[in-house]
Amino acid sequence: MIEEWFPTPIYVTKLNNINNQILKKRAYELKEANPNASTEWFCDTFNTLNKNYLLGNKDDEVLINLIETTGQHVFSFAKEFGLSAEKYDLVCKDFWFNIANTGDYQEFHQHPNNHLSAVYYVQTDEQSGNIVFKNPESIGDMFQIPTEADTRLSYKTAEYNPIESRLLIFKSNLLHMVEKNKSNKDRISIAMNFYFDRKNT
Repeated sequence: MIEEWFPTPIYVTKLNNINNQILKKRAYELKEANPNASTEWFCDTFNTLNKNYLLGNKDDEVLINLIETTGQHVFSFAKEFGLSAEKYDLVCKDFWFNIANTGDYQEFHQHPNNHLSAVYYVQTDEQSGNIVFKNPESIGDMFQIPTEADTRLSYKTAEYNPIESRLLIFKSNLLHMVEKNKSNKDRISIAMNFYFDRKNT
């Protein structure tokens, strides 16, 4: 008998109540306003991370709805870990737009000092590039078992297609990257970080 422990869960759903056209418009407005915005990453993907983005535009109601809706799913996911929703408030620490042109990618990284992170896809194409998660157990595996084919016990990575309106939620310390955008269409996504703040009792 084989008993499996220490799973690496990823929450997957699709949001049908979000206006992606408005989010797309907002993403390009921000890029136009910050054409030379630098990135903390080696890749060329445009992002609004650490740009002190303010929720002041009339179209931001759609973004607020996205964050609040994502928060509901984050709570549902966290309950599977044993979180008591009555004892904690959920805080969206930060969020940002990503615009990946043809050839842009995202190297492996984490989202430190958060509990759960999410990515929502606003605009994608079949060749936009998958998001790839790395199995935490594989990082320290210096002497791997030789295998002829991957099985549920030997997977080193897990990949998800970037489908419009798809929402992915995962632990913030889970290493992940995004493959090169091989399409002629910009890949637009919104990333969010959340943490749980204990209520005063």
